Amino acid sequence: CLKGCLRALPQRSREMILEYHHASSGALHQRRALAQRLGLRREVLANRAQRVRSRLELCVAHCLDGKRAI
Repeated sequence: CLKGCLRALPQRSREMILEYHHASSGALHQRRALAQRLGLRREVLANRAQRVRSRLELCVAHCLDGKRAI
């Protein structure tokens, strides 16, 4: 379900959330670099990541509910 939901995201959102979470295992400076590369303040990047995570969470929940109904 997660792979399908990631594919359903716009490319920029998908790339951002994957890199954002990859950076979380590294360090804060990687997220700052990502924000700078995207032309965003770190706080704005964190807010966008949260919105994308929320969309993914809903999508995955709907996907799993649909699979349970079968």
